[in-house]
Amino acid sequence: MAGLPWGKFEKRLKKTGYWKIAIAAVVAVLAVAGFLILGGFFGGQPPASEGISAEVYKAVNELKHPDVIAQTNLTQEDVLAAFGEEDEFYTVLELAGYLGYQDLLGTVRTDYKDGNAITVGMLANSGGNVIFIERLEAPGYSKTLLISYTDEEHYTIFDAEGGIKRNGADFTKLGKEDILGISLEGGMNPSKGILAPDIIRFGFCDEKGGGFWDCIWENKWSLGLSVVGAIAACIGSGVGGAFTAVTAGLFTPAEIALVLGCIGAGGSALAIIGDCSLRSADNAPSVDAFSQITGDCYKCISNKRMKLKEVTITGSVEDDRQPNPTWSEPNASGSVAVCDTGDYIERFTAVDCGGNSVSEYEEITLPEPELASEQCVGGDGCCPSGCTEDNDNDCIGECGNNAAEGSEECDGPDLGGKDCKSIGYAPGALTCTADCKLDASGCGNCWTDADCDDANACTDDACADFTCKNTQKADCCTKDADCDDGDLCTTDVCNAGNRCENTTTTTSPGYGSPQSGSDCGACAGLGLECREDFYAPGYYGCCPQNYCLVDSFCQPECTLVDGKICKSGSWT
Repeated sequence: MAGLPWGKFEKRLKKTGYWKIAIAAVVAVLAVAGFLILGGFFGGQPPASEGISAEVYKAVNELKHPDVIAQTNLTQEDVLAAFGEEDEFYTVLELAGYLGYQDLLGTVRTDYKDGNAITVGMLANSGGNVIFIERLEAPGYSKTLLISYTDEEHYTIFDAEGGIKRNGADFTKLGKEDILGISLEGGMNPSKGILAPDIIRFGFCDEKGGGFWDCIWENKWSLGLSVVGAIAACIGSGVGGAFTAVTAGLFTPAEIALVLGCIGAGGSALAIIGDCSLRSADNAPSVDAFSQITGDCYKCISNKRMKLKEVTITGSVEDDRQPNPTWSEPNASGSVAVCDTGDYIERFTAVDCGGNSVSEYEEITLPEPELASEQCVGGDGCCPSGCTEDNDNDCIGECGNNAAEGSEECDGPDLGGKDCKSIGYAPGALTCTADCKLDASGCGNCWTDADCDDANACTDDACADFTCKNTQKADCCTKDADCDDGDLCTTDVCNAGNRCENTTTTTSPGYGSPQSGSDCGACAGLGLECREDFYAPGYYGCCPQNYCLVDSFCQPECTLVDGKICKSGSWT
């Protein structure tokens, strides 16, 4: 980012001593309020050379919030160590630098027993005017603001994204562009058009500083009473423009710490800033849906005019940011009226201004229909049995003229205003047959992956483009038969992990089945097969089909001899 680097702040902070600023009526300031960190809550009045009396300490202690547990006067080194480039305090401090307020005169941190903390700093420009920088932090969030203060009815509270300016009874909401051209008494950096630094964002989506400053605008009176009220109480109501014009007196480091500590001890605006920060967080919208019966409707079912209950399903959405989320397909209106029977599911999808998308499904069982008292009613698209074109104009129709008429469900491209969704399917291509009947074979058959569950452990089930995809998993089984490898000498089992186990099963040679005959030429006549003896190559005998010859005995399949297995009459 072009402009004043942090290094220049660092250089100024490391200068010897604090920058002295002259302000009017310093005696009145210190007489009304103030709080020196070296004293007050931690006892020990500062040296007399500081010029701060015990009466002033007593007055300041009466202003402090009862939950304050500690205060720390941050040195130059403390500030450099605590607020690096990733902290919002740093970027808002740089914004002050762009506006000409480049000297950090003092910084005080106030800690509260609930874990909250307020850090208040004072910055000066070359004309001797000052503004305050205030960092409010609590578990889960922090916010840093700049406050240009004249009196309780004339001030500006802002950051790099927006702010609020009060001029008497008039309040003005400031956007980023307004901040770039803001004019604070005493002058500012003459450079124009410099982009203010980005701060920690909360998902702002609209103009004028986004949701955070929209929320602050709603609470501008309370914020003024808390933030500005704390400043006013600590510098004295009779001082007026002491912070915008140099007239007389000096602010010492002790006096600066006294004023900053007093402001931080007031519990300034933590609740308001915290609520607005959390409300503006970049969170997804909350979507819900509900259904209710809204009247009677009629539908042609199996060539009968049926009376049904119209059910309206409505989506609801909540989101803390502006503008409100919008509904997207498949239901861009956020509401649908259904005249049907059976189970029905409707999906509502809301998209907020930050692009977060959330869907909610409303699944209901529609009321059962009943036969309508009047059957032959023209114009309802139904031609019940017994009705004619004389008493029901829906019974007039000519299939093939590309116009759905009478009892026709459709005719060519004319689908009678229906689509896949309206007849109970997921989105897809609804067509018309040659005999003017709706063909839903091109419609989708699912909304979610759960709709595609085929109860098969060996398929990956997914709904893609409203169509079920059941993809076979590799090397997967559901029953022992799936594992049959065609080998009689293996035991084939599908284990609990849906994986095949093929275990070789063999037997040792037996001697209960001697060969029948030894003349190969006579084997066929005996219904046997000729086999060569395993232990006597060149010697043959007759054995039953698929048996092997071993030591003049016929052995069955799966006999194991010297590492060889008998399979189909051969050794493998």
